[in-house]
Amino acid sequence: QSDKFTQRVLYKLKLKLAERELELILDGNLESVVNNLCKYFLNEPGEFSLYKGVFLYGTIGCGKTMIMNCIQAVISENRMKNFFPIVNCRAVVNEFNEEGFAGIKKYCNAQMIETSATNEIGDKIKKHSPFFMFDDLGAEQDGWHYGNKINILSEIILSRYIYFQRIGVKTH
Repeated sequence: QSDKFTQRVLYKLKLKLAERELELILDGNLESVVNNLCKYFLNEPGEFSLYKGVFLYGTIGCGKTMIMNCIQAVISENRMKNFFPIVNCRAVVNEFNEEGFAGIKKYCNAQMIETSATNEIGDKIKKHSPFFMFDDLGAEQDGWHYGNKINILSEIILSRYIYFQRIGVKTH
């Protein structure tokens, strides 16, 4: 099943790159990363631990978000249960700046998602799963709300890690 899934993801990746008039150069490293990510999201054994979240890193523009967008699209098309919204970290900080801690509850644990998700992303989360992909982690500023300065993503990730230890909810 992972080979078919991987081929669909790679096809979507080629289409996205063609839209930007770029060509996909499929070297062994990229193919291995995409293949292992696909196995991970299919819950099949590979090089990534199925018991942890995924942390992709690399230089700006190397394709991390594009790969995850393609994986997300294939998961969504197949109505798979492990759908994950891609959330920009700067947007999360802006939510905190505008709404305070109430604005970020949906990212902290799955129980809060059920009661606090009211926007479009929140509606998708409620219908699917409590997984998230936080994009551009480390590029965000600290948040401010009524004099409270806080590293929002640090707090969210710590909260989700505690939740992961309790019941296994992953964060990517």
